[in-house]
Amino acid sequence: MYCIEALTPVSFRPADEVVEELRGFVNNGVTRFHLCDPEFNEDSDHCISFCERLKRSGLKIDWAVYMKPANFSRRLIRLMGETGVSLITLSVDSWKKCPLYWDDIQKIIFSAKSSGIRIVVDFLAGFPHEDDDVLPFYLDLFRRARPDGVGINTHIRLYRRLRIAEIIMNDSGLRQSLTGCRDDASLMRPVFYNRIGEDALLEAIGGDDLFRIEGIERGVNYSR
Repeated sequence: MYCIEALTPVSFRPADEVVEELRGFVNNGVTRFHLCDPEFNEDSDHCISFCERLKRSGLKIDWAVYMKPANFSRRLIRLMGETGVSLITLSVDSWKKCPLYWDDIQKIIFSAKSSGIRIVVDFLAGFPHEDDDVLPFYLDLFRRARPDGVGINTHIRLYRRLRIAEIIMNDSGLRQSLTGCRDDASLMRPVFYNRIGEDALLEAIGGDDLFRIEGIERGVNYSR
């Protein structure tokens, strides 16, 4: 399942501190790392500074990151490849996006592949009042860009104080598409909005093995 997170302040540790912590892990035999929550590229300048410091350290690690379609450059992607990044998971959603967002998705996929980094997409779709052509649009975009895989999720976790939760909970028609603990007004227990069913997703995918519907098979993307 997936959720849209509220905006929260982000703090950054000095690159030297992070590298020294990594050195401690490496000295104890740990050389593989998977970073997520939040996405790695919250600030591209900080990312570049960290990658440059990691490169100078000479540490040999294999690391994977979550990223979003913003705050990146070919220089950053190249440095990530040079410092051992083997996998990027790109977090993509269809919630009221502008054309520049779609452009960034394609650019980061192309940059990763040209740097020898495997890239997969976590795609969240099926938002309230979303046009029916949004899902086919994105699927065609992914078919053209050809990441290494696309996991599709249409179950949107709701939390209080999120704008999307307010929109859905105040609309009796939208509430018909809720699943999970629907009677929990606090939304502390899992409540999901889901308006695109599995059959509709399978029809849209059309047997293309680029795509995977999340939740059908056991296991999570971290272990693939």
